[in-house]
Parts: sequence; structure tokens; C-alpha cells
Amino acid sequence: MSSRSSSAPDVADGAQPVGTSDVKVRAQRSIVALGLRTLGSLGLRMVSSLALSHLLFPSDYGAFAIVAFTAAMGAYLGDLGLSASLVRQEHEPTEDEISTAFWSHQAFTVAIVAALLGLAPLLARSYELGPSGAAMVGAVALGLFFHSLRVIPIMMLERHLHFPAIARVELVENVAQTASTIALAAMGVGAWALIGGGLVRGAVGLVML
Repeated sequence: MSSRSSSAPDVADGAQPVGTSDVKVRAQRSIVALGLRTLGSLGLRMVSSLALSHLLFPSDYGAFAIVAFTAAMGAYLGDLGLSASLVRQEHEPTEDEISTAFWSHQAFTVAIVAALLGLAPLLARSYELGPSGAAMVGAVALGLFFHSLRVIPIMMLERHLHFPAIARVELVENVAQTASTIALAAMGVGAWALIGGGLVRGAVGLVML
């Protein structure tokens, strides 16, 4: 009989205990990385704002704000808090726990995306988003999968205090979003530039994770 208690959860493959000194080092690196990420993001935001102020109209921002709010609500509803609980729990998440959290997120995201796609025409008419309004809502709704698919990788990085890696991903995402949004705006696609930039950001982040 194994001396290991049968009630102890299985540790996920590759998990290593983190010592106190290692935690301090990672915490210090995280502070520096997150600070640099914040400064970089502010710089990119300034560049984006200056460039887009000459390429987009206020109506483009208005249409995007409505669509983005709809997507944000969908992302909020799709976040069940399972990943946060896995980050906080004392023992290393088991493969079963990780799998359950992942597929639960995907199931809820599918339901939310389906609901948004069904409501897209109504939302477009209600908020007078124009002939392409329903397509905008649909595109942003499908983009929710970029969020749901990255929940578990982000959770594992946070649990093991790999915040510099998260900061690096977010900075690259911001660069990709800024560049693609400005490029699309220069092509004259209006609010689609903001939507396209967001989708590019999600795709780049997912690939990097």
C-alpha cells in the first residue's frame, strides 16, 4: 500500500513546489515586468489615439462602444470564477480540475455566442448600428472564444507567478492591436478597424500562450 494519502489530490504533470526565496524573486520580477507593461501600454495608447483621431469619426467610436459593451457582458457572464478558484486553492490543480474548468468555460462561451448571434439583428436595429451592425456584433461575439481559450493558460501562469510572461504577451498583444487598428482605419473601414484590432489582439495572445 502506498504511504501517500488517498485523499491527496494528484499534482498536475510538471508542477514544481515554489520556495519562499523563489517567490520573492518572482514577485520582484513581476513588479518590474508589470510596470514596464503599463508604461508600454500607455505609450501605445497615446500613439493609437493620435493616429485614429485623424482616421476615424466619432460615430465609429459610438458604434464600436455599443458592440464592445455587448461583448464585455458576454465575457463577464462566461467567466464562471472556476479559473480564479484554481489559482487560489492550496494544492496544485489536477488534470481533471483543469479539464472541467476548461470545458465549462467553452460550454458557457458557446451558449453566450449563440445568444449574441441570435440577438445581433435586434441589437443592430435597436441601437441603429447600420447595415453592418449585425455583422459587427457577430464578429465580436465570435471573438469571445479568444478569451475563453486563454483562461486556463493564464490561470497556470498566474498560479506559478509567471507574471513577466503574462506582461510580455499583453505587450505584444497591444502592439499587434495598435498596428492592425491603425492599418485598418487607414484603409477606411470605419468601426471595423476597432473590431479588427481587437480580434487580432485576441488571436496573437492565444498563439503566444
